[in-house]
Amino acid sequence: MVALFGLLASLGNPLMMIMFLIVICVALYIFSSFRFLNRVIIQQTTSKSTLKDFVRVNTFISIFFAVYTLYSAMVALNHPDLMKTAIQQMMAMPQFTMPPGYNEASFLHIFKISYLIFGVFCALLLVHSSATLFFLKQYKASFEEA
Repeated sequence: MVALFGLLASLGNPLMMIMFLIVICVALYIFSSFRFLNRVIIQQTTSKSTLKDFVRVNTFISIFFAVYTLYSAMVALNHPDLMKTAIQQMMAMPQFTMPPGYNEASFLHIFKISYLIFGVFCALLLVHSSATLFFLKQYKASFEEA
């Protein structure tokens, strides 16, 4: 349901559409790498080469996402004045209504926590993606050619 709302929101903004598709590819990467782990590594069965290609393509997109998000998180955390400016611009928008009990400092704290969580997730995603590429090379004999 969230993906449907994300798709609808991104129809009017091409840059948002690209980021939405990249996030979908990360989700597909997580699913397909789990499938690769179960079928090829744990069960030691042969699989179609399309699985290898699907995992490989989504791995590279996930690496791009992780590097981009890590860079954004590092910039935001090292320059809190940029986050303060963004929060002030958000609060100045006419359609913005402040939730009760929140202020600029609480939004800044929420953004910092969010960037830390995304930073840790993307660091783990980079490690996982590099391990997946290593295992794809190591188990390339387990894929039957189409």
